[in-house]
Amino acid sequence: MEKGDHFRFYREPDDAAATADALKRNGVRLVKDVHETRWGTREFAIKDEAYRVRRRRREEPRRGVM
Repeated sequence: MEKGDHFRFYREPDDAAATADALKRNGVRLVKDVHETRWGTREFAIKDEAYRVRRRRREEPRRGVM
């Protein structure tokens, strides 16, 4: 991304406040604390200086891997 560009990444946890608390306990700095929006969502914001976000979930174990 070029300097000044940005993107927004949304994830919908079951409990935004609990997720925000867990992130803060692990050293993540919130730039906007949990809040209600005009459009009916409850959200918070973080800033990731590295611009790397990973989220992974494996549905089934891979074959041949223990």
